[in-house]
Amino acid sequence: MKPITRANFAIGAEKEKQYGYRINEKCIGCGLCTSKCPQNCIDTLSIPFRIRENNCLHCGNCMEVCPNNAVEKIKKAAKYIKEADYILIGAGAGLSTAAGLTYDGERFKKNFPKFIEKYGMKDMYSFSIK
Repeated sequence: MKPITRANFAIGAEKEKQYGYRINEKCIGCGLCTSKCPQNCIDTLSIPFRIRENNCLHCGNCMEVCPNNAVEKIKKAAKYIKEADYILIGAGAGLSTAAGLTYDGERFKKNFPKFIEKYGMKDMYSFSIK
């Protein structure tokens, strides 16, 4: 089974923001974190181990079991959220469809006029940046 893949990107001059978990120099290579990771996204080729953020679910299991407190949460996310004018959360078309919602047509125009104006979006399902 392939792990979930997550991709982050920044629009315009914004820099991509880090969040999630990382493993610091306190790592002794015991492997307890890898045994609790549901995504198998911890690389063990060198010490300290490294978390592949694009596959991480941010569940925190690794941090809970680390005997050396080598796994730490990247705390920058809270700061960025507090400073943000807007936050767009994308849960995928399947979630809104399961709830009986669509984000195209009149509903999209009503709820996202600033995105339509700024980015030329027509709906939440087929947008791309050129």
